[in-house]
Amino acid sequence: MQQNILTVQNTFDVCLPDTKILVGAECKIVDYDLFATTESYDVLKGLWMGSRSVGLKIWSEIQSGEFDQYEGHCMRQVKIWCTLYHQHISPFYGLCRAYGPYSCLVLPWKGEGQAIQYLSEKPASSLIKVCLEAAYGLQYLHSLARPIVLGGLRRSGILISDEGKALLADFEISDFEGSSYDSYAARRGKWDRWLAPELAEEGPDGTPSRLTKACDIWSWAMMVLEVLSEKSPFFASESGTTEEQESLRQRIRDGERPTRDEYTHPALEDSLWLLLESCWQTEPKDRPDIDAVVATMKTISTSYQEPPPPLLPS
Repeated sequence: MQQNILTVQNTFDVCLPDTKILVGAECKIVDYDLFATTESYDVLKGLWMGSRSVGLKIWSEIQSGEFDQYEGHCMRQVKIWCTLYHQHISPFYGLCRAYGPYSCLVLPWKGEGQAIQYLSEKPASSLIKVCLEAAYGLQYLHSLARPIVLGGLRRSGILISDEGKALLADFEISDFEGSSYDSYAARRGKWDRWLAPELAEEGPDGTPSRLTKACDIWSWAMMVLEVLSEKSPFFASESGTTEEQESLRQRIRDGERPTRDEYTHPALEDSLWLLLESCWQTEPKDRPDIDAVVATMKTISTSYQEPPPPLLPS
């Protein structure tokens, strides 16, 4: 049975939603030293089906009282991620109880790792390519019959495949379009810098705000800023405590935006900066949709393409 599952996943790199994952059987941790950390997760190296290297993601510093919230959070990601198949979405294998009582999210091991490491000292063409491919991933999510909203996108949530493709790999606050925004997961994961301002607000009746495609447009633009400048959005503002996070969110709701003189990179030229500013419009309806973002980014990316080699004389 294990070999059959492994053969399918090696061939198609997909999740098998109904597979039950057993401790020490299908999946186990092989190195307890952290391979990577993000704002929300620790990543450990594991072994899948006894032969395939995988990354195991688990919330950082889980408290004993968070067990039910964490497990529900994982199951929501399974519900979303297991349905997806696209060249710019990281494959997802399922859950593994390899770390005590807590579930780990199981992803295939990517040799290039996170975009944070991969993009270090890369030329502008590579950075623009990653930003465009992240937009392709969002375009796929938004085009589904039941659209999925990522909710937040940042550099640490992008993996790089062995072929150098950008893969969206963080569905921490994602859900179907129109679903309630998970403010607890967002606050715990320190998402405040990347989130659209409307996600910090409740409706007049006190109900949670809803996820919309426009939220992803805002967050994608913040990720682009981070990828190109290697600085987090609003990097000068502390947001370690709940009070600091809320202070930053309020300033964003009041109209504070990144300024061009704070973020420098040759690729942050006029046309790209205008695109980012359009994505940071306060009113969601005033932001471009993902098709317009992709079209603009494709135009911008053409200026970074390597010219073809000259033809040799016959």
